Amino acid sequence: MADAQLVESVLKHLEDTDVACTSLTPLCIGMANLTWRGVLANPTPNGAKTVIVKHAMTLSLAQDLQLLPARQDHEALVMRAMYPNARATIEKDAVALTISVPKVLHQDPATHILVVEDAGQESSNLKQLFQTSVPPEVAAAIGEALGVFAGRIHNLQADVALEQALISEENQACRVSIFACYDRLVETIGLAQHVNLEPYRQIFHRVETQLKEEMLRGEGARVLHGDYWTGNVLASAAPGENNVRTQQLYVIDWEIAKIAPPFFDIAQMAAELFLLHFFKGSATALSALDSFLAAYPQENWPRRMIFRTAVHFGVHLTVWPIRIADWGADSIRESCALLGAEYVKRGMDEDIQWLKSSALKALFNSSLKQQ
Repeated sequence: MADAQLVESVLKHLEDTDVACTSLTPLCIGMANLTWRGVLANPTPNGAKTVIVKHAMTLSLAQDLQLLPARQDHEALVMRAMYPNARATIEKDAVALTISVPKVLHQDPATHILVVEDAGQESSNLKQLFQTSVPPEVAAAIGEALGVFAGRIHNLQADVALEQALISEENQACRVSIFACYDRLVETIGLAQHVNLEPYRQIFHRVETQLKEEMLRGEGARVLHGDYWTGNVLASAAPGENNVRTQQLYVIDWEIAKIAPPFFDIAQMAAELFLLHFFKGSATALSALDSFLAAYPQENWPRRMIFRTAVHFGVHLTVWPIRIADWGADSIRESCALLGAEYVKRGMDEDIQWLKSSALKALFNSSLKQQ
């Protein structure tokens, strides 16, 4: 179906619902769905004028790995379970910030349409926000909120229905994450033309085998978002009372939520914040990274889990930017892959001194001193 026809079809479907929209504007969030910002025909009771509208389609990732439209049922179930339990509020340095899961407003399993709360027509995701002039106190509060929120969801006790949803379909959500990261690690060596990744081949093979096994085995497993990165956090800002800046963050896109080791969420968000510094020169993203790692409650983590965070951080730097031309010139993206490979090695070697002076210093200086 052509895009215009699909938009018309979605608008027609919503016509007789409480979330009828007059228009849909495409959003660049994720790669597995069509996602729009819808302008409501009638504002919601709390005054919201826009919503996020998603339509799921079949997506083939590999010969034996498909994301089916039914994953949206999984997403809606997870979001409804998380909605009342994962909210957090940060108040500091003239910033009042709330981070939460948006409320599900409409779901139709037959047409694979999902509608959830939006952060507002002028909102942006954090990847976009951190490429603008973000006040340092706001960046620090956002980082802290991301860490507190991750701790909340990771420490939730899943009920039977949620647990069944999170481990359903032959652990498909874990398999998707494995494909996106570990299955592509060794092949990245052949993509580099300006740097030499060959010395890391042996350790890449080790990581591919060991971390895949740990992910599927559920070692130290918790409830995870599964795709926790800056593009999946919407942010809006508004003037507040007494010169206090208020901010609302919505964590969206829960379709590959899973039960798995928590380092996966933490390393992915950390890596994406770091990339904004590495490629875009965002000092505020680096500040948010420090606050994020310091705020996440990892005091009960085993020592190995902390080093696995560094390994996966490195895997993300190695595997992703080199494949995405928008990040910059080939040579710069390859230098990022080389840096990522070094994080992989240092994490696997548990090189505490090197990591304590790295971009992950806030994690290693706060967590390992407690052990």
